[in-house]
Amino acid sequence: MIDNYKILKIILAPVIRWMWQGRVEGINNVPLRGSAIVAANHASYVDFLLLSAVLPRRVTFLAKSKLFHSQYWRWLMIGTGQIQIGGNKSARKSLTIIRAHANNDRLLGIFPEGTRSRSGEISYFHTSVIKLSRWYNIPIIPVRIVGSHYAWSPMSRYPKRHPCDLVIGCPFYPGNNIDHETELLRQLIMELHVGH
Repeated sequence: MIDNYKILKIILAPVIRWMWQGRVEGINNVPLRGSAIVAANHASYVDFLLLSAVLPRRVTFLAKSKLFHSQYWRWLMIGTGQIQIGGNKSARKSLTIIRAHANNDRLLGIFPEGTRSRSGEISYFHTSVIKLSRWYNIPIIPVRIVGSHYAWSPMSRYPKRHPCDLVIGCPFYPGNNIDHETELLRQLIMELHVGH
């Protein structure tokens, strides 16, 4: 069976890295096996592309329904097996797919802000990452992306070449207090810096 994700990664990853990859720290914090949630701040479409190109394992992202209906993004969302959230996709079907990934040694990618930050600053986090981690007893890998807002901000129609740094923190299991742990995750990602 043809694996579109692997084919597209071979073709697109070198271009993505040339366009946007800056310094990468903590790559060894990505476990070689086992399920986990990659939780990163979100300021650009570049974030999803860069994480897919740089991380050593396949990451399947939760993505808004509108991307699956976009003439520009539909082929990539479907071709690489991203998980549609909202729209015509029922919550039950989405959760079934998420559960299958969580139970089968796969990495889930989630942007806790739920949308791209228009200012480039890290904004409010939704509780979904903590809830999914607790439900399926899988760790969270916090990731800070720096510079992607300048590469392709929500206000820009086209991307430009700009180095974006990735700082990958240590995986952890959150505690029971969902709201408290969500804010701790936000603070943890904010405190990730290159060179620390």
